[in-house]
Amino acid sequence: MGLDRDSKSQPYVAGRILAVLRQAEIKTRGADARLSTDANYREMVQLPSITFGKLMGLRNVRSGLTGKLDEEMSQILSLVPATGLPKDRFTPDEESLFAVGYEHEKSYLEQLIAPR
Repeated sequence: MGLDRDSKSQPYVAGRILAVLRQAEIKTRGADARLSTDANYREMVQLPSITFGKLMGLRNVRSGLTGKLDEEMSQILSLVPATGLPKDRFTPDEESLFAVGYEHEKSYLEQLIAPR
């Protein structure tokens, strides 16, 4: 099973968002850098909307959202309802969906951005 680009499951979408933000930060800081997106993985599960706002405010994340990553983020954000990401902690089942969305998107991005 691979990336579900049409899933509107908010935990799945939140996982996808974090994977794109992580890739944007790698693009800016390098793969070996200590990434703030990795440090905020658990926080995203606990407070998705607040953590998303905090990560989008980081210059090294924002500046990496260009080209294909910007297009991918736009596609994902089109799946977020007008009310935004959930403000409450995910349930254990939702945490699983978050992890799956994160891993699916991360794998997809590795293929999308890989040098040819």
